[in-house]
Amino acid sequence: MREYTNNNITITYPDTTSYLYDNLFVKLEDASNNAIGAKIRVTDLASNQYRKLQYFGETPLLVFSLNDTIQSLYHDAISFNVVIDIYQNGFLVDSYGFDTDIMNGRTLPLRSHGSARTIYAYSENDLHKIGFIFPASGNLSVNGHGIPIIAGGYTSLDLRSYITETGTYQLCFHAGAKGDGGTSQSTVSIVNVADITPFSAKAQLWFTDTSGDVPSGDKGGGVWEDDKFYLESYCMTLVYEEECPDFNFFETRYLDTDGIMRYLGGKIIEETTSASGDNFYRMDTSTVIRNISRRYISDSADTVKIGYQDLRRDSYWTDILLADKVEFLNYNGDWIECSVKTNKATATSDEAMDVEIEYEILKG
Repeated sequence: MREYTNNNITITYPDTTSYLYDNLFVKLEDASNNAIGAKIRVTDLASNQYRKLQYFGETPLLVFSLNDTIQSLYHDAISFNVVIDIYQNGFLVDSYGFDTDIMNGRTLPLRSHGSARTIYAYSENDLHKIGFIFPASGNLSVNGHGIPIIAGGYTSLDLRSYITETGTYQLCFHAGAKGDGGTSQSTVSIVNVADITPFSAKAQLWFTDTSGDVPSGDKGGGVWEDDKFYLESYCMTLVYEEECPDFNFFETRYLDTDGIMRYLGGKIIEETTSASGDNFYRMDTSTVIRNISRRYISDSADTVKIGYQDLRRDSYWTDILLADKVEFLNYNGDWIECSVKTNKATATSDEAMDVEIEYEILKG
């Protein structure tokens, strides 16, 4: 969370990159003990749709939850703008605005964001837009090529021109000011305009230095000791395996807890069809048989069990159980929504392990 202080009022508000299923709020606290109030406007910058919140209290502390507001506006968009009009004892004393990028994920207590050290891909389409969470600007080395990372936070990269053959590749990140050698431009955006008159207005500019703060000695990772890494320099493994002909291959995609699309491919072990309903009979004048059994289907399901070989723990494949939306690639190359039926996944201390996950393809 970030902070801004003016007129003895401190505002606590979401970070530059935030997550849809986190605790998102704006807190206003008056150190001089005045009664405070606020009007808040939350805008989805992709659609320009917005919601307004307001409350005028009698205490020096006020908290607005933004959880439901942002979720009601969120439609695969990322950038949001929030403007806060601040009141002391019923009088407008300040106006403050900020931008935040909302990722469709959640923060976990046992793992930092951007911790995945292994990424799986199975086709050129999977390589087209691979997402990353970088701690700062810098450089990413891929198969002998350097890719500038001009800002920290979410970045998606097209790796098709760097990875043209199946295999295992190392993607190594090194933090440094201006990942493009110093040619990138810092950005300035207008996040709020206040005190508008026919002749003047007060604009609040949001200055972003794309170099970011180079981390020094800071660590990321999860609960396992060998998952931890230094943010200033680390490597990831990209496993690129194309589908083999005549192989019972099943591929899924899902949003991990960073809000980034990830892929899993495995072998179909079994398919199960189930149905339930009511059996009945009735008179049928087309036959002399009196009681022909018929059935009304009230519920049906089709599931597949998929086996995965040597899934690495540091890919955090268990995030698929936390994903609201999972899709599988059907016979025609279309992505069709399904759901994970497996409700428990265990990662052991082994670096890699064989895994079985059951998916429900049909439910009706």
